Amino acid sequence: MAIAQMIQYCVASLYVAKLPGNRYVNGIIFGVGEVFAMIFSSFLMNNVMDMTAFRIVYSCGLTSYLILILFPGSVALTYLANVLLITSVGGWFNTQLLILEMRVPPQSVGSVSALARTMAVGASVIAPSVANMTAPYPYLFLLSLASFAFLWTFALPAPGSNLPGVQKTADLSVVLIDKNSNAPTHTMDMTSNYL
Repeated sequence: MAIAQMIQYCVASLYVAKLPGNRYVNGIIFGVGEVFAMIFSSFLMNNVMDMTAFRIVYSCGLTSYLILILFPGSVALTYLANVLLITSVGGWFNTQLLILEMRVPPQSVGSVSALARTMAVGASVIAPSVANMTAPYPYLFLLSLASFAFLWTFALPAPGSNLPGVQKTADLSVVLIDKNSNAPTHTMDMTSNYL
């Protein structure tokens, strides 16, 4: 997911000057679209499940690519597609962080996140080559890449499957239990005042 998101972002940022319409307006829309993406994805993550939020932002990207492929000369639709694309890519970034945190064991979240971002940045070296293709090939490539990553999301484990369980004890403390081994991992005293 991280690789697909990063390649989409890099190609979009390189290709924005080639889109029909005023290149400065396209650049401004690109920047405003990033701000909107952060607000929109925050709204989604607060109101729907993580995979639902991801599917909504993926749908924005899908719509954008279809507009850019089917209506290549329409300036107004290009502006709309620009907003949808950046909303998709920015929202994808935010929701993938939540998806990762809900599905990776807590002790491994940092290293898995760093590894995923490193691999994504490394893979994005193909972005200039993709951006230099003639239209509609960059859009077809990105649509295929996004769809491939989207299909892989159905193979993800259930959210919270790697998070520890909690058991109350008789002495006003709780024990965190590893769900896989049923072994206690941490005991916390509930009588302490943490204020």
